[in-house]
Amino acid sequence: MMVLINPEFVGESPFAFVPALIHEAIHQDPTVGLQEERTAKTFEALTALLQIKYHPEVVNRHTRLSGYNNEVSLAMFNSGVEPRMHIINKTGSGNVFPQSQKHRESFLDYVDGIYSSAPAIASPGNLILQQYIQEFLETNALPCSPAEFNEELLNCLDSELGFV
Repeated sequence: MMVLINPEFVGESPFAFVPALIHEAIHQDPTVGLQEERTAKTFEALTALLQIKYHPEVVNRHTRLSGYNNEVSLAMFNSGVEPRMHIINKTGSGNVFPQSQKHRESFLDYVDGIYSSAPAIASPGNLILQQYIQEFLETNALPCSPAEFNEELLNCLDSELGFV
């Protein structure tokens, strides 16, 4: 895999690229549909949230990339109803971005807005997906099948997400 860095991000902290690299690593073949993008964005958001949990100073970097990571984190964090985050479920407040002109009812709605032109197809899973499921859900078992990026996978990930 080759990753090209936009010149406007020269000088960013390498730490700020980690969520995007987690996202891009999931794309292992040329077939990338909406379900794969939804899944990749989920793991990107979870990575950004973990960065905030262990390194809260990242939210105050005031760069374009850190701002984007904050937005992805906020969309995931505010999706669902306390005490759980969700991918698919609607928020209790009706907007993952409270007091904002940007209106998204769930993390999935947020992701679909970004990838509105992606084909609505399932695509084959891969070993990276399997590793992410095990690492992010902190289990050796596979509660969610890594065989395919599809609606069933998203529903499983949604039900397995931890408490806020």
